[in-house]
Amino acid sequence: MPFIVAIIFFVIYYVMNTVGEKIAKEEVVPVYIGMWLPSVILLLIGSFLMVKANNDSPIMNKEWYFRIFGFISKSKWFQKLKRLVKMIPS
Repeated sequence: MPFIVAIIFFVIYYVMNTVGEKIAKEEVVPVYIGMWLPSVILLLIGSFLMVKANNDSPIMNKEWYFRIFGFISKSKWFQKLKRLVKMIPS
């Protein structure tokens, strides 16, 4: 599981870095913001996850995700959303 999470974070960083470089080259944002924003965002996410891991939070437990997803999939609004999606012609 940690290996998969590491790969996901690498892909997220790569995409964010590429987007930041592109918007910096097109002068949408200043260069320092375009290049440092992915690092700052992942620093904040990494710090949050490190605190959660040190506190043995359920966010690091995969059963917690299964329980949350099960709760969401049984909710009324999710059932309505599924019915609406089925009504969309393909």
